Amino acid sequence: MRAITENEDPDGMASALVGERSFALGAFEELRTGRLSPCDVVHDNIGSESGRKASSIIVTLYSVSGMLTRDALTALELENAYLAAAHQPLETRVEAADAVAQRVAHVSNRCILTRLLLPALDAAIRKDANYLVQLQVARAALAIERFRLAHSQLPTTLDELIPAYLPVVPEDPFASQPLHYIARKQGFTIYSVGTDREDNSGISTNAHGQIFQPGTDVAFTVNR
Repeated sequence: MRAITENEDPDGMASALVGERSFALGAFEELRTGRLSPCDVVHDNIGSESGRKASSIIVTLYSVSGMLTRDALTALELENAYLAAAHQPLETRVEAADAVAQRVAHVSNRCILTRLLLPALDAAIRKDANYLVQLQVARAALAIERFRLAHSQLPTTLDELIPAYLPVVPEDPFASQPLHYIARKQGFTIYSVGTDREDNSGISTNAHGQIFQPGTDVAFTVNR
C-alpha cells in the first residue's frame, strides 16, 4: 500500500504541463531573439529535401509577418487550457482535455509551433488518468487479498472491505459507480471502465497486448 501511495500523484500531470509550458515559452523567446531559427524547428519534422525548401519560404514569412507573436499567444492560451483541465478531478479531466484538443485541431496552420507541440498533450493527460486509476484498482486488489488471507475466502462485495481494509468503497471515476468486482472460484478481477467509459468485462489488453486502448478496461486480475 505504501508503494502505491508514494507513486500516486494526482497533480503530477499538472506539474508536467507547467514544465511543458515553460519549454514552449522558452522556444518562442529563442525564436523572437533570433537565437533559434524557425527552420531548425520545422526541418526536424520534415523528411524530404523539397519539403525543407518549401518550409524555408513559409517560416521566413512566419517570422516577418507577425505570426510568431500570434503563434506564441495561441500556444500559451491552449497550454493554460490544458493545465486547467489537468487540475480537474479525474471524473471530468479527460473530457476537459478533449475539449481543448478540439480547439487545437482548429488552430490555423500558420501557427506552426502550436500545431507541432500541442497535439500530444491530450493523449498524455488521458494516459496519466488511466495510470492514476490503475493505482486505485491495485489498492483495491491488495485490500481484497488481505481480506482473503484473514477470512480464507474472497469478499462477496466490496462493502465487506469497509472499514478494516479500505476507508470507503472505491469509486470508478469514469462510471459514476463503485469499481467493478468479479469474484471467481479461482481468483477475481477488479476494474475501472477506463477513459473510454465502456465496460469491457475487465479485459485489460487488446489483441496486441496493449493496455489503455479502446475496447479495454483498467483491470487487476488475480488467478490461482
